[in-house]
Amino acid sequence: MINKNLQVHHKTPVVTVQDNRMLTVRDIHYHCHPDQPDHIDDRITRYRFNAHGSLSTSIDPRLAELQQSNQAINPNFTYLSSLTGDVLRTDSVDADATRFWRNQKVDAKAIYVLRQPVSIGQCERM
Repeated sequence: MINKNLQVHHKTPVVTVQDNRMLTVRDIHYHCHPDQPDHIDDRITRYRFNAHGSLSTSIDPRLAELQQSNQAINPNFTYLSSLTGDVLRTDSVDADATRFWRNQKVDAKAIYVLRQPVSIGQCERM
């Protein structure tokens, strides 16, 4: 059983591509399917950074392939960062948008998930 698993992962390296600022711009994973060991599938995750070096978008292989034929496809994650590099907001195609507020009076790292509005009421005890 162990030898079979090792054989499936044989010749499936992981390659990381970095730009001149040493920021990872691509992760390339090679995969073999157990039924077709001779067929190697490459899966490329792409990252984009802004001028300050903060991550701005990340797109996985599933959406990157669709984006090549349709430019309207959004990346998996879109990040909005402050000038100091703190992430202020993340938008995800698979999940909701999340905003990060630094509110020193309530919580040093308050995180709020943006979803449908919810009304909060107060009930008296009977």
